[in-house]
Amino acid sequence: MHWNWKKMRTRLAYIDNDPNSEFMAFSITAISSPEGSYQRSLELARMRAGTAKETIMKSLQPATVSAMRDSITVSARVESWERVAEPMEADSLSAAEVREAIEQSPKSVEAQYRKIAGLPNYRSVIIPEYMPKLRRVEYSFSYSTLRFLSDQEIQQLYQEDYKRLTEYEFWRLYAKAETDEEREKICRQALVTYPKFILMANELAVILIKKKQSDMELLKPFLNDSTPQPILHNQVIALLAQMDYVHADSIASLLKDNPMTADVKAITGAYNGDYETAYERFGAKGGVNEVVLLLALKRNQEALDKADELPEEVALTYYLRAVASNRLDKLIEAFANLKKAFSIDPWLKDIARIDGDVTDLMQQMEDEKKEKEEEAKKKAAERESATGEEQVTNEDSINDETEKDGTEKTE
Repeated sequence: MHWNWKKMRTRLAYIDNDPNSEFMAFSITAISSPEGSYQRSLELARMRAGTAKETIMKSLQPATVSAMRDSITVSARVESWERVAEPMEADSLSAAEVREAIEQSPKSVEAQYRKIAGLPNYRSVIIPEYMPKLRRVEYSFSYSTLRFLSDQEIQQLYQEDYKRLTEYEFWRLYAKAETDEEREKICRQALVTYPKFILMANELAVILIKKKQSDMELLKPFLNDSTPQPILHNQVIALLAQMDYVHADSIASLLKDNPMTADVKAITGAYNGDYETAYERFGAKGGVNEVVLLLALKRNQEALDKADELPEEVALTYYLRAVASNRLDKLIEAFANLKKAFSIDPWLKDIARIDGDVTDLMQQMEDEKKEKEEEAKKKAAERESATGEEQVTNEDSINDETEKDGTEKTE
């Protein structure tokens, strides 16, 4: 391509300023005419190529120049006399003597020049008409332009073969999903295609946490000294959900100190026996956490007093009151509160069966239940027996009447 600086500068500027375009390769070739010394002509071509490169580099942004520096090639050469003969013949001029000079010295451009320079039309025709056309700079470059697919195109490609999507396209698809079920599916497919796609791994972790189906293995491959804080937070939550308190505390120690992480560290510490730190953090906030921590610290009377301040008609309120009352040997209150808790939320029975603070109450409740069941069975049996005796008595009475009737008729 002939070097037209204005046209090329416009094209280069467009590519240079397009954030989605990138130069791949760039080549510059300078060509000189063959008159005079071959070495001198070649040197002139090299100088022209260097000037062209410098001009081009100055027109581009520094970051672009730095990125493409190793992909630029520069070359120079001297044009052949054959390129003089051809356009002369195209213009209906005789080029026989030029071709004769080429044939006589096929390997020496300078020898060809000496013979051609002696031709009658050399200065009047060849130099002014054809030499300038041979002096030129040619350039070529390649570049790539990233075109983002539309949402419709992404959806179509996803339906055809989701493994052909890029990470960005997976994210676009995820952002457009309307339900957690769709989002979970997209996350899992993205991780099949790009196992190190940390963004999708974290999004999937959040979805599973919301569903109470935490997977503590999901984020493990991404844990290192430079792991983003949100990843660490979600891994701590997943570990706590799986009751892996030791590892949760270990991951929490990697969190940077701030008000939110202080809460997380206090919680994981509490699960590992550091109740004092947790109480210092949450005690003043009141509520269920305060009561639970007071119980953990064996401050039972304070726990009961605070439990009495919790909202009524809430199963957990009565359960905590039962625990505190039982520890203080207030068995009647403990028993009544535990019954109330179970009446509101029967699921708490599963907790109570393995909770050492109320297992004695549970045993008492079960014993009472058995006694009531046995008493009910006994009364049912007595009623059944009484009913049977009454039926027998009634039958005897009926028989007596029948016999009387029969006697009267005989007489």
